[in-house]
Amino acid sequence: MVRLRAAGALVERDFRLLFAATSISSFGDLVATVALAFAVLDIGGASELGVVLAVRQAISAVVLLFGGVLSDRLPRNRILVGASLLQGAAQAAMAATVLSGDATVLSFALLGALWGAGDGSWSQPRLGSSRRP
Repeated sequence: MVRLRAAGALVERDFRLLFAATSISSFGDLVATVALAFAVLDIGGASELGVVLAVRQAISAVVLLFGGVLSDRLPRNRILVGASLLQGAAQAAMAATVLSGDATVLSFALLGALWGAGDGSWSQPRLGSSRRP
């Protein structure tokens, strides 16, 4: 069996799994951000959207400061999975509030803070998950 040199790191099973999971999660985050923008603009204006996104990014930045400490003390794969589950739960709750008709800017800001906590705790372990030569 001939191995393709062009595949590089994708030859490793663990890296393939990490790459696939990261790609899917990142794509989902981008799509969810666009959906969030439309949902907030449907019930408010541009300033409300700015508040929701600012809360989300502020919490992400604060948690990011401690993400490196967590990733040094806990298994990185568990942090990545937990952070992705936290982000998924926040996005599912946002979808539920929109579909139920109970969406408010406050609920989007609070759920955005939850999503930001997942994002901040996801970033540092992701950087250290791949093997370095």
